[in-house]
Amino acid sequence: MSTAPSIEPEDTRERIKRVAIELFGQHDPDSVSVREIGRAAGQKNVSLLNYYFGSKDGLLRELIRDFARVHDADRQRRLKALESRPEPPSIRDILAIILSRPHDSFPKEDAEGPLGAFADMMLSKKADLLFETLSPELSTGTRAGLAHLRHMFPDLPEQVLSQRMRLLLLLGFSVHSSRRDALRHPHLWPDGWTAEIGQRNLIDAAIGLLQQPVSAETRELVPD
Repeated sequence: MSTAPSIEPEDTRERIKRVAIELFGQHDPDSVSVREIGRAAGQKNVSLLNYYFGSKDGLLRELIRDFARVHDADRQRRLKALESRPEPPSIRDILAIILSRPHDSFPKEDAEGPLGAFADMMLSKKADLLFETLSPELSTGTRAGLAHLRHMFPDLPEQVLSQRMRLLLLLGFSVHSSRRDALRHPHLWPDGWTAEIGQRNLIDAAIGLLQQPVSAETRELVPD
């Protein structure tokens, strides 16, 4: 039976998380060892990481959940602000929230520092773990936004609309997961392709995806 360490347990736990964010943001998470994290956190007893988090993957999952909670709370806040306006939200309003960049939910100094680098690395290298970790309660804002969209397209067949909404989420993930490579290899991207232009063009493309009439070929495959 394990016993709790006697030295500032919460401070130790948070210190491990902080240095892990820095290391995971700088290196492929698979190449970062438990021993490296413990050493960077000033811990001689590297087993403390396993005590607090169970494993390196357990630590990664907790960091992902921490990040997701902030991002989801920001989406919920923005949706409530839209809903409080006298005029109904537009498709663009909703998509700007659903497809928002994770970094935009944090103060600029955090988004441009280790926390932003950690998010880029997770999106780029740990997509499977992200999808496994993000439970429904961590995507309340996204699901509320999709519910708004569902009411905006009453004439689309249910199967078509559901698939298009899934496609726009995959499109957003693909764009955001390419951010790390875009920052590291700017010469591979067209001149003038800024993050702001890319984000607005992403929303334009998502609007087109939702508004495109259903072709006769697709209708033949959709059950009545």
